[in-house]
Amino acid sequence: MEADPDFWPPELHLQTGKILFVTAEKREAFAVVCHLHNIPLIRRVDVWADLLDPFLDTEFTEEDQQRTFGRLTQSGFSESEIQQIRNRVEKNMLAYNYFAWEWMFFGLFDLFIAYWLTTNGRLRKIKSNWRRAAKKKIYWWAIKITNRGRKL
Repeated sequence: MEADPDFWPPELHLQTGKILFVTAEKREAFAVVCHLHNIPLIRRVDVWADLLDPFLDTEFTEEDQQRTFGRLTQSGFSESEIQQIRNRVEKNMLAYNYFAWEWMFFGLFDLFIAYWLTTNGRLRKIKSNWRRAAKKKIYWWAIKITNRGRKL
């Protein structure tokens, strides 16, 4: 088990591979609990922030884009894989950002919110078991990508 109370939102990485999120308001209490229970604190390269950059309502210079690409390649992503991931999440992230209308940070938590918001209405008439399975598949796919972020 590992934790990152300084992340947004704070994260708890379980041995099962799951990542649980803690509300920002509970950040300090979460850090204390981690300390009391000897949960190691980690910091990783936030690969989702880099992967989701193109969906932010802002412009990035070529230099910014090269730094982002450099961080992703250092975490083991190829250029084609980066593009494949971005293509897979594009519709959900663009729809999610449509409602934001301002620059903001996008990370793993935002990806999950985007999928939840954009699939709940569309899948309402489909059996709930299928909906849960689809969300579970996205969850584990995204977690696997998250865990490729180099520890700092």
